[in-house]
Amino acid sequence: MTSNPLSTLLFVRANNYIKYIDEMQKLTCGAVKSQDDVEAEMRRLKLELKQTMEMYSSACREALTAKQKVQEIASSCHVALRTPRSVLR
Repeated sequence: MTSNPLSTLLFVRANNYIKYIDEMQKLTCGAVKSQDDVEAEMRRLKLELKQTMEMYSSACREALTAKQKVQEIASSCHVALRTPRSVLR
């Protein structure tokens, strides 16, 4: 099965989020970073997640538009195939 670029991007980002969550859990236990650093990282991750979701939504809309165009073309091809050749001349 071939993977599409969007799925790959989402998979990579999801893995990054998991790594960051693990890191954040370690930080809260070890208090290695300041609270401000943790909050800044969480804001950055939330923004990145929002942007990723917007990209996914946009890709879904584009895929739906492309599917509709394919259906329109297929429909017009079927009509053309059913039209007698004498009418086409």
